[in-house]
Amino acid sequence: MHLIPLLSGLFGLVGLFTTTVQAQLYPGWALDEHAFEYDMSMYVAVKKGSAVLQRWDELDLAAFCGTECRGIAEVQEIDSLGIRYYYLRVRSRSIQGDTIHFRYVDRKDGTSGELVEKLIFKQLDQYGYPSSPYTFTIPIPVDSVTLNSDNLTMISGEDSVLKATVLPADAYNKQVSWTSSDSAVATVSGSGLVTAHKAGTCEIAVMTTDGGFSAHCTVTVLQPATGLTLNKTDLTLDEGQEEQLMATVLPLDASDKQVVWSSSDTTIAVVSDAGLVKALKPGHTVVSAFTSDLVHEATCQLTVLELVGAPQESARNIRFAYSHQQLLLERLEPTDLIQLTSLDGNNLKLIRSGSSTFKLSFADFSPGCYFVCIKRGEKIVSFKLIR
Repeated sequence: MHLIPLLSGLFGLVGLFTTTVQAQLYPGWALDEHAFEYDMSMYVAVKKGSAVLQRWDELDLAAFCGTECRGIAEVQEIDSLGIRYYYLRVRSRSIQGDTIHFRYVDRKDGTSGELVEKLIFKQLDQYGYPSSPYTFTIPIPVDSVTLNSDNLTMISGEDSVLKATVLPADAYNKQVSWTSSDSAVATVSGSGLVTAHKAGTCEIAVMTTDGGFSAHCTVTVLQPATGLTLNKTDLTLDEGQEEQLMATVLPLDASDKQVVWSSSDTTIAVVSDAGLVKALKPGHTVVSAFTSDLVHEATCQLTVLELVGAPQESARNIRFAYSHQQLLLERLEPTDLIQLTSLDGNNLKLIRSGSSTFKLSFADFSPGCYFVCIKRGEKIVSFKLIR
């Protein structure tokens, strides 16, 4: 039996007798009590999670400095009150300064480990009282970690938060670290904030400090289109003529390069999904290209001209045809004079044929109505051409 002083909070009594219920002598702990000159006292209880344990005959406690045992706890009981606690006398060769840590062994399931708390030794210090013990904590280990998302699709420049759930819920050390497999594609902060940088795919991983458990999320970063251009913004075609338009989605590393095509008047011209324009009848329409999200647009102004058709013969047996912005005259005489005038009478071109065949390009002329006049001596052949 031991008589110990009554400390504050112990029901106002002067002194109480205590009984050592169990002196804990775990075989792996060797203590030479005579090797130390100084000591301090601890009255302690043990909790796991939020619950204080009452397993006095199953848990062994000891104090250590490094690997050297500095004290082994014994279970004491205040007989008259039925209060139990661990009494731990911690020893040192120095009057103060040693870092003391604590270990436990569970005799029931054979587990052992470090308790959470660490203290700095100081001669004659006291931690806790029989009526209000200092509490040691057995850390509940982590057994897994999960993420709120396994796959994440982001736009470059966008932020998104991944949330890690460490289990069990009452695990003591829930600290985690975050890493990215390709920080050029996406980075992650210490709190799980993912920032997308450029198009690509990477893995974001979270790992627990306790146990090294991990979870992963595949992040796909898309580069959005910021605009598009067409290889032609103005186009003139004859009836029935086709022209391939080429669209370039910007930036060049945009993830989605799909283009949606349309014609403002499909009776004048139509455009295929690949940008192939086909002129149907004379008139004007706008061919448009859109990015797949329909946010960005580029346009081409299209004019369709009337096609004269198959070669025709004039009253003087002169054959003529107009196709692809070019007038073809045949069965001419080298001295024939060819004159081109506008609808308002302006003389645009006057030239000798020079041979039996003559070609005149209208590519540089504006759309409109023109008159072609062929003079052979006193004889004149003329016709109207719509470009």
